[in-house]
Amino acid sequence: MVREWYFVRRLSSRERQGSPERLEVQLLDRSGRALGIGRFLEDTEQLEVAGQEVPVPVLAAAKRRPVGSGDYVDREGRSIPAF
Repeated sequence: MVREWYFVRRLSSRERQGSPERLEVQLLDRSGRALGIGRFLEDTEQLEVAGQEVPVPVLAAAKRRPVGSGDYVDREGRSIPAF
C-alpha cells in the first residue's frame, strides 16, 4: 500500500516574501521528499499539487496551523508521525 501523506504549514510573513499566499501543502513521496508544493490563500477550497487533487481535510489542516508551524498529515487531515 502506498502511503499518502502531506506536510502542511502556515507561512510566516518572512517566508511569504510579499506573496499573498499564507498556507502551504507539500505532497510527499514514501521517503518524505516533496513531489510538489502548493501555496494557497485562506479561502481556497480546491488545490492541485503535482497533478493530484489535495483532499479538503488536508487544506483544513493547513488552515488550523499557527503561523510559522507545520505538521505531517494523512489524507483525512489527521496528524501522523513523520517517519
